Amino acid sequence: MNKNLLLICFVVIVASCKAVDHPSDAKAPDPCAIKTNGAPSSCEVSAPHLLASGQDFDGKTVSVTLYYPGYNASLLFSGGESADIHDLSSAFVFDRHGQVGERNLDDSPELSPGYYRVRGRFQQVKPLTVGEGVVMPLVVAGRLTEITQLDKIRTVREIRGECADIPGCKMNYLHGFYPIPMLGQRQGSGDAR
Repeated sequence: MNKNLLLICFVVIVASCKAVDHPSDAKAPDPCAIKTNGAPSSCEVSAPHLLASGQDFDGKTVSVTLYYPGYNASLLFSGGESADIHDLSSAFVFDRHGQVGERNLDDSPELSPGYYRVRGRFQQVKPLTVGEGVVMPLVVAGRLTEITQLDKIRTVREIRGECADIPGCKMNYLHGFYPIPMLGQRQGSGDAR
């Protein structure tokens, strides 16, 4: 009898709960609708998003953070690990000898390995069909042309390393979100300079 009463109470409690309807086809905000002051309009997108949904950005100007491996490569990778293992499926071809806005890359110092904020026109690479419908695997994720921005980004690891070399420097997150080095007095230092 107790088991039946307990089961009835459970059914009544579950039946009285209201579920919130979350449509499964709800779309994420449009990354191309973001407007930045003073910069040309572009789709602000992450590298994984660009890899997964390249067809949505084909022919559009994108702004994305990518990793440059150095050594005069003509590839930008989705991340440092992808560059380390030379994962071409997550690589984007760019003209290493082309223009970036007003400057010619050939006249600039050699690009150093690291992360870069890149703004350019994205072109998805079409699969290569050979013979009787045989489709070769995708060689690279896409191509970036008409590059207007190629700016090196300092990583948190680089900032921490520089801070560690400065006496009295400690890392802190401004408002909990943005990493910044903080200079403070050294422990036991009573003199004010």
